[in-house]
Amino acid sequence: MTLDDLKILADRMTYGPVPTQAKKVYAYLGHIHELLQILPGTIVVRGSVLDACAEGGLPPQEETIPQFIQAQLMAYIETRQERRKTSVFLLDDAEVIARYRLPMTFLYSLVGDTHAIVLCVARGGSPQGWKLPAYVSFDPHEITVLSAEGILMRSGLIKVADLLHGENLVRDLHTTAYREAYASYQSACEALTELFEEESDQRLARDVLTTLFLWYCAFPEAHRGLTAHELAEACLAEDETIKQEDLIHGIILDRLRQLNQVEYTNKERGAFFRVSAVSGPTYTEILARHQRRVADDSEAAQQWLSLLMAPPSRTDGVSMLFGGQTLNRREKVTGRANKVR
Repeated sequence: MTLDDLKILADRMTYGPVPTQAKKVYAYLGHIHELLQILPGTIVVRGSVLDACAEGGLPPQEETIPQFIQAQLMAYIETRQERRKTSVFLLDDAEVIARYRLPMTFLYSLVGDTHAIVLCVARGGSPQGWKLPAYVSFDPHEITVLSAEGILMRSGLIKVADLLHGENLVRDLHTTAYREAYASYQSACEALTELFEEESDQRLARDVLTTLFLWYCAFPEAHRGLTAHELAEACLAEDETIKQEDLIHGIILDRLRQLNQVEYTNKERGAFFRVSAVSGPTYTEILARHQRRVADDSEAAQQWLSLLMAPPSRTDGVSMLFGGQTLNRREKVTGRANKVR
């Protein structure tokens, strides 16, 4: 969803409920006044994470702060939504939510056909009017500075994948802890043009792959992956002819799982990013490259058969299953088992 799409959604909500497939929870990188100038004031509700937290006593233990913020925000937003049939809630100082890594899912119960929430993240500076405990290290500048010439300079809604444009994050990905995983991710990105012909599919596939990679970096031992529905929302997937979830499940993930770096067996378990050694193209990539050279599908089987026996010179150094062998030719092979020859 773009900024123009958000304006259209808000305009429609002034007349009543607006059903949508995705949950109406969005993020906006910029000052809240920029939104106030374009959204209809009759349904806009303005609030602040800091104001919500100021209504209660800050816990003395840092590990309990995320639960405190979540409880305060839910009560704060519900109270301001009560007397409104429809609303677009602009929540300022949302960088505090990012600081404590609160999952966005807790906001889903507060939105629907009649209510939307926009998390406003400032481009820099510290939140005013709320004193954090001395033991809390918090610099919003580290959260909001993403790219001086990229995402930071544009106005609009941001996706999870956009976080990879941050200079600080990319620098950390080159450290020992993440270097192997990042190299594996980059290798997978290079293969996307072999799996997807349409540029729009390539962009969405890259967003999905990036989201899975960032999820892996945050939770490397997670037993549950990201579902097609969650990925559709995280990537702001859109299509005029197919449901967002079906697009991710039936097209994007169905092809991405051909990569060694993506595991996707069923909807319930979700998709995972897996670190795979970077040692040249996969069998699927090699086949896809050669399939583009055949005239019709009837030639594909023969092409694949020839690739199974192809030498490394045809496969960018990858050893194929029957490399160097020949069909329909007898060969004498001598082997040894224990002391029997």
